[in-house]
Amino acid sequence: MVTRTYQERFRTLQGVFDAFTQRNLFELESRRVYDELVMPIKVGKESNVFIAKRMGSKRTENKETENQWREGKLTEGKVKENKEKDSKKNASKENESREKEKYVIVKIYRIQNCDFKRMFHYIIQDPRYDELRQHRREIIFSWVQREYKNLLKAAKAGVNVPKPLGWRAHILVEELIGDAKEGSAAIPLKDALPSNPKKFFSLVVEEMKKLHRAGLIHGDLSSFNILNYKEKPYFIDFSQATLATTPNARELLERDVKNVLQFFKKLGVSVDANEIVKEIMDESK
Repeated sequence: MVTRTYQERFRTLQGVFDAFTQRNLFELESRRVYDELVMPIKVGKESNVFIAKRMGSKRTENKETENQWREGKLTEGKVKENKEKDSKKNASKENESREKEKYVIVKIYRIQNCDFKRMFHYIIQDPRYDELRQHRREIIFSWVQREYKNLLKAAKAGVNVPKPLGWRAHILVEELIGDAKEGSAAIPLKDALPSNPKKFFSLVVEEMKKLHRAGLIHGDLSSFNILNYKEKPYFIDFSQATLATTPNARELLERDVKNVLQFFKKLGVSVDANEIVKEIMDESK
């Protein structure tokens, strides 16, 4: 649960917890999409990213025992016996909860800071949003919804991406890539160089092929949003991803390949960009 302490601390540090954000966080908590914000891991101009806990079972509170005691239907000894039983149940549930407890990612877009005109430029070319009106909140909410949908589509196709867990308005909750038990998030490729750059590059291309076969182009792929977890690439930040059938899909794919190659070239990997683009597109035929 996001307590007042959490709200005040994070509002002071990150400036994201206005009343609207709090209401939507509460709604996601109520649906058990996540249970408690823990700490920020990325503070950006347009969005802030937090690690959050996702728990298991809830505690049992036996209201019936208390009511029967007040009404004189139970002896003091029976009440004590029932409470001892409840205590054992809760201890068991808490152990189960700790076993199931894991950490997830909560991304909160900053409505007043988002460049909604830039967002609109990209999203309006996506046929799924061709009737979107040029209203700030509507654009931002659609942007978040699109990221959720894109992640669902990519995960279903077997692409290495965080599984989306839920979304509401300007907030997205997704799987944590890394050690979800300990809350240790994987590091971006730019800060976690692969031990074998050529092999890692080949794995990146394979993920791009899978994504393209699923009918998606990432559209903003680089060493900043490819995570290196146990020498395997994981793609994140899918809000700019679009369908492979959009008019600018080829342009976005070429840009993705160019950005990825630019990074790997520094690590000694030399490949022709046009050949990689052709290889990816041919896989989908």
